[in-house]
Amino acid sequence: MTATKLLLSAVTALLLGATPKTALADDSQGDHRDPFEAMGNPKKLLRGAMFTEAQVAQIRDLRKAQLEHAKALKAKEKALWDQFDEMYTSSGTLDTAGLTALAKQAQQLWDQEEDEKVTIMVQMRALLTADQLRRVSDTHQKMKALNDQLKAFEPTVASESGQ
Repeated sequence: MTATKLLLSAVTALLLGATPKTALADDSQGDHRDPFEAMGNPKKLLRGAMFTEAQVAQIRDLRKAQLEHAKALKAKEKALWDQFDEMYTSSGTLDTAGLTALAKQAQQLWDQEEDEKVTIMVQMRALLTADQLRRVSDTHQKMKALNDQLKAFEPTVASESGQ
């Protein structure tokens, strides 16, 4: 059943044109690029930290290595999806087991990249001082309270009220 779901997800993605993107941001901006680029979660979660220039430099170093490895993973993932595309669109008999295997391999690469992002997030947080951690916690709680207040407003359309 899982293989069927995986295959259906891959086929749906293929039909919708949602093949994996291969290009990561280039390094032409050097040290001026946002150190949190393509990582919205830590940027959002660490809001209020007020990183020092030294901390930002450390984050850039962490991200540089991670981005280089991510680029290699994306290239491998793209190659797998290209194989999937060729196999799926061939005029011959469809090899469901082969398609499933390719989709699983691509998913494993994606999972590996996500695991590496979490590792980088943990390393970023480890750079914070106790005062920065307190500010991050305070900011997070304030943002959560504000979001709760926004959710309490009446919806524009009555059927969206959830009542």
